[in-house]
Formats: sequence, structure tokens, C-alpha cells
Amino acid sequence: MKLRFALILVASAIAGCATKQLPAPSTPESRCDMAIAQQAPAVYPRSAAEKKLEGWVVVTYELDGSAKAKDVRVSESEPVDVFDSSAVRSIADSVFKVGVVRKSCRQVFRFNYQRSPGSMETPVRR
Repeated sequence: MKLRFALILVASAIAGCATKQLPAPSTPESRCDMAIAQQAPAVYPRSAAEKKLEGWVVVTYELDGSAKAKDVRVSESEPVDVFDSSAVRSIADSVFKVGVVRKSCRQVFRFNYQRSPGSMETPVRR
């Protein structure tokens, strides 16, 4: 009985350590990267770099034609709250083409310690 309980406890602990899968790429109707006139960089957080953490963030936002993103928020991330503010700041500080109106933009940021931190899922014209 004790052995069974210990095995269940260990199995649940291991399952709890599993990370979320990287979300599917953005659909063409939710991609707004072609509307970016000037991309603000996503800065790798110092605390994450010191720990060599990697992860991803999905940011959603709207474009109302004013060249700035509106209603910028994180829809999901892994690990939670580590790279969120950097990804949100990147979209909030970016400049978009004037006149572009989109209601449901979605951008995936990947933070890879070995490669370029804060890279976007698709190439962006600079």
C-alpha cells in the first residue's frame, strides 16, 4: 500500500513538471507582422538569462489604423510570467503601418537562450 502511494506521488510530481507545448503558428488571418513598420525588440530578461531559461509567449492585440497596437495582452506563455512583459512591451512599442485595421492579431515570441532571444515566429521587415 505504501509503495503504491509512493509511486502515485512520484508519477504525479513528474507529470506536474511537464511544460506546455509551443502553440501552433498563427493563422494567416491573425498574422499582423506584415503591418509592422518598425519592430521594437523583445529584451531577454536578465533573471531568465542568468538561469538560462527558455520559453515562449503568445501576445494578442488589435490594430485600429493609428500605427500603435491596442489591447495588447498575453494569451498564454511558458514559463508563466517570465517573458510576458518583454513580449508585451515589444508589441506595445512597435510602430505599425498607418491605416491598417485588424481586430484579432496574434504573435508568438520564442525566447531561446542559445539563439536570438525574443525572436518572432515569422521574419519581420525592418
